[in-house]
Amino acid sequence: MHQESYFSHKRSETEKHPWFQHAEGTARRAEQFASVFQAGPFAQNAGWYHDVGHCSLAFQRRLFQNGPKIDHTSSGAYELWKKQRPLEAICVAGSHAGLLDYGTPYAPQPNTLCGRLDKVQRGQVPKYWLNPQLASKLQAVDYPEIVRSDAIAQHFFLRFLFSCVVDAGWLDTEAFMRGTEREKMPSMSQLFQPWTQWLTTQSTEDIHACQSLQEEGRRKPGCYLLEGPAGTKTVLQSIAFALQHAVTHQKTRLIYVVPHTASIEPVVQQFQTIFGKERVLGVHTETTMQEPEESQWNNADNWDMPLIVTTPALLFESIYGNQGPKCRKVHNLANAVLILEEPNRLPEAVWTPCAIALQQLVTQFQTTLLLRAVHGFQMPGLPTPTPLTVEDTTKHSQPVLTWMNDCTWEQVYNQFDTHTTMLCIVNHTETVTQIYEQLKDQLSIICITEQLTPRHQKQQRNRIQEGLRTQTPMLICATPVIESFEALPISKIYREQTGLDAIQHTMDWGGDQAHIHVFSLDSHIPDRREQAALTVRRQQPDGSFDTWMSAYFETWIQAIQTANTPERSLTDQQHTKFHMERGNFATLGTKFHINPASQITLYIPNEENKDQLKALCQEESTRPDQQELQADALQISEAQCESFTEQLIKIPNTNSVILTDLTQYHPVLGLLIPDQSGDKQ
Repeated sequence: MHQESYFSHKRSETEKHPWFQHAEGTARRAEQFASVFQAGPFAQNAGWYHDVGHCSLAFQRRLFQNGPKIDHTSSGAYELWKKQRPLEAICVAGSHAGLLDYGTPYAPQPNTLCGRLDKVQRGQVPKYWLNPQLASKLQAVDYPEIVRSDAIAQHFFLRFLFSCVVDAGWLDTEAFMRGTEREKMPSMSQLFQPWTQWLTTQSTEDIHACQSLQEEGRRKPGCYLLEGPAGTKTVLQSIAFALQHAVTHQKTRLIYVVPHTASIEPVVQQFQTIFGKERVLGVHTETTMQEPEESQWNNADNWDMPLIVTTPALLFESIYGNQGPKCRKVHNLANAVLILEEPNRLPEAVWTPCAIALQQLVTQFQTTLLLRAVHGFQMPGLPTPTPLTVEDTTKHSQPVLTWMNDCTWEQVYNQFDTHTTMLCIVNHTETVTQIYEQLKDQLSIICITEQLTPRHQKQQRNRIQEGLRTQTPMLICATPVIESFEALPISKIYREQTGLDAIQHTMDWGGDQAHIHVFSLDSHIPDRREQAALTVRRQQPDGSFDTWMSAYFETWIQAIQTANTPERSLTDQQHTKFHMERGNFATLGTKFHINPASQITLYIPNEENKDQLKALCQEESTRPDQQELQADALQISEAQCESFTEQLIKIPNTNSVILTDLTQYHPVLGLLIPDQSGDKQ
């Protein structure tokens, strides 16, 4: 067969995508993406070779006669490896199956890079034709010094290079299948005009605060810290800095990372009001299909938008992932402004890998990092951020704070007043259930927890607003997820003891008119954060909250680093580096999770979504349908999923299930998770 006889895709029986055209388009796009971090030639090399296996009779049978799937990436990786281009070879080997662990050359295992190369050498892949033009396309450029001398830098360089190649391949395929290119993404300067117009409509105090942050935005790229209370004002001040910084330094996009999924919609709505719906993208979950030809194209796949709002789980699990669909977006973190809200809320076990990733973004990929944190927090492993100064003429007063130490539940219940509206924030969903069952006959109770679907969370919030409007007495019992929403004008707030940073967040969220009662139960065994808070308060009984905070973070971090627990190995920097230095991409992709308890999507059926769920089960679901279904979705762990085995329907080719026994879902409490004995909580 000749070059003209090999094709990579088909739109119809007569519309075919020539292999050489696809290779050329992928190489061009990959080079453009990687040039942002001075890696254009390497991405271009990988782009040319990434689908060498398409030039085989076996792949052509797969394409035109529905033949069996074949390994069509190992051949290109092998050719690059022979030409002493190892980094490009690693990217090509994983461009469809995902980045592989390096393995061992003396005993190559099948699912490793060494195993793949050995497979080609033994002639165990379909015979392919190597286009002689590829030799002239290959650029023999030395890898950057930092990549050659620093194993961690090389690890992340490879991840970003891989992202460029995968995204380039998908976009070139998309352009052919649709018959047109995507519209060009708006620049940061195009966002600046609506921002300036909107700012003129705000109060004088807010204008001054945002303008002072805009001036700070002219500083050179790097790592910055903005301390301040949680809420809309701080979000907008962060954007003021980030937008001016992006325009000044020609950054490509703004990525705003909020602590919870529930926080996404309020922030997205605020940004859409300012910048327009077509320029803001809220990314809740991964919904990318596994094959580009089958995908319903969407900018959420690769964050191809100027303003992204997402969560730490999606951010860091993409960075440390190894599957192409999840990693497509990673290269778009380069030369961006990344705003990370409340990094202190990240799980302790992932602080070290998250800090390493953030440091690499700043030092190697020209990303500017803005940490929005409470006073005193410093993430171990990150360079000391430069604090930003906000010109704020507004006078602030702290809410009243009362400590209720060593209480019983009965003593807490006796504090509740049936004639007023109160809010009780507790640390766990099970506690909300306990309070509801104990007091539902005495008080009007509204619950908000992570076990309620977004649809029912919204309904509960509407009930709260109506109750406040009509001055109807009620007890709102919630987990801290409620603090992701707009603050409620409630003066009496009860908060279960936890870390001082979480107490600070409740104080900021509740506002200066609130009286916050912090209670701790005498039967409760505190975790490390709570223990650090108790230790500092005992050591400095007359100290202010600000002085407590600095000492609290030092005590908490020291407790993590000296703890003799299984989590120690995860926070140990050497443990993280071990996998990076050995090229264990697949291992990290499998093991790294921000929240291991949220891995399976559970859909709660109702009259409004039954047709969408039916289409999802029949693999006929559209992307808009999938996005609408998020209103009725929960994230549960594998263990929780197993406890519901007999009440679930597995959705084919997804990590999703549908609950069939609706007695397991309470309209007030949400999903009723069975405990270890099988009883409902």
